[in-house]
Amino acid sequence: MGTGRRVFKLSAMRSKADLRRTLRRSGSRHIRTFRMDAPHDADARISVRFCVGQDYGDTVKVRATWIAAIAALFLGTANASGPAYLPPLGEGGPTACPAHAGVYTFRSEIVQFGNGTAHIESAARRVGRECQSMVALHISSRGKPRVVDLPQDGTETLVDFSPDQSKLLLSRELEWRYPNEAHRSVLIASVSVETGDLRWWNVWDVLQWKDCDATVEAQGFLPNGTAVIRVRPSVMRPNRHPDCVSTPRLYAVDTVSGSATVLPDATTIQRNGNVARPRLQTCAADPDLVGVCFWLHGRMSYYNGGPSTRIWRIGTKRMLGVPSETVPETIAPHFNGFDDEVTGDFKVCPLTRRKPGVMQMVCVEAAKHVIYSKR
Repeated sequence: MGTGRRVFKLSAMRSKADLRRTLRRSGSRHIRTFRMDAPHDADARISVRFCVGQDYGDTVKVRATWIAAIAALFLGTANASGPAYLPPLGEGGPTACPAHAGVYTFRSEIVQFGNGTAHIESAARRVGRECQSMVALHISSRGKPRVVDLPQDGTETLVDFSPDQSKLLLSRELEWRYPNEAHRSVLIASVSVETGDLRWWNVWDVLQWKDCDATVEAQGFLPNGTAVIRVRPSVMRPNRHPDCVSTPRLYAVDTVSGSATVLPDATTIQRNGNVARPRLQTCAADPDLVGVCFWLHGRMSYYNGGPSTRIWRIGTKRMLGVPSETVPETIAPHFNGFDDEVTGDFKVCPLTRRKPGVMQMVCVEAAKHVIYSKR
């Protein structure tokens, strides 16, 4: 898997979002979906769904800067200065087209607050040499569903609902190429839960930035319903452009007028919504499966390295790698940390062929007779 030469500012990398952002931007065209999350402060797990044509069994060459970036996360966030970072509720976006005829689908986390829910769905269909794709935001309020088409030029993030449940804050991170990875790269929008109306604002225009780079993270809402973003110096080094800011800071953004004001660093942002269901991607219907699905008896656990989610086939020495997005929804709530283990019967579908001495990749379609335990 090729990557361009990239050097990241490790001192600026203080959240999982930083690592996810830098890895995605270093090789986004090679990745179908990417997820990195930390069940515990001292643990992190990464699962990567490689693009069509990438052999999961191949050795993945990870540059030293990537390894250093991961290590930087474990230096602790206590030394981070400025306002605290609050992670979003969910993330979605366009998915790569399958190599074979058929449809590949992905659904983000389903987030909820009161009577409202929201999630992002994406699909890509292979028809001959052509690829048809779509990305849409699904919102339901008081039982009334709405579908809002989304652009396919970046990754959309479900940040949070407003305190009065009337709005949903979205951010969109554009998939720019060198040398504009952190230049005019983030847009935000406040979506009406009732109507689905929204208007995208480029943060560079809102803050009247010109030729400069920044790391921008949408944080949520103030009690009065005003959107909040967190901006910092770019994590990309060397700089492609000068940094827009020298230190982290918070801004309140009026998504109607497109104006912004600086907030005190001590400003507290509360999460209003929560994740009702985890993200999910195609498994048994994946057009690129290399064989038929089958049942096995095994134990699912987290491991260091990639992929982090693995199934040991009990009674053998074989270990199967699993993209975390394919963990069944019935299991996901009980499988959150490195101490969690799930033993049972798993229906798995092969994503790569079995080779001696190479971990085979599978997705998990279903599970039964499961027993949850701790290490």
